Amino acid sequence: MRFPFGATSGIFQRTLQLVCRYLPQVKSLTITVNGFITGDVLLHEIPSFKYLKRLHLWETWLWDPMIKEETLPPKKVAGVEDWEVVISRAKELCPTLVELEFSRLSRLRFGYSLY
Repeated sequence: MRFPFGATSGIFQRTLQLVCRYLPQVKSLTITVNGFITGDVLLHEIPSFKYLKRLHLWETWLWDPMIKEETLPPKKVAGVEDWEVVISRAKELCPTLVELEFSRLSRLRFGYSLY
């Protein structure tokens, strides 16, 4: 699954809900986020997956769940330790999940141009 750049957390959350609803036995899911996600959205939706073993999130940065999207500076990047917290919590909330990998967004994108 691939999101266009600039997809909001709401779109990401709704997509996870639809995948869980219409593909309830999905075991492996790869998402190219192409932007930011929040840890709280991921942790809120992950328990709904009963069979998910592998989740790969490519081209993404993690937003601090306590910061509102509108107030986030454009160059805010969370540290690896934040991902480690999200990964460990996701594995606790979804006992079948054995692998959650991510790759950082290679560069900030504004609209259709790259800098």
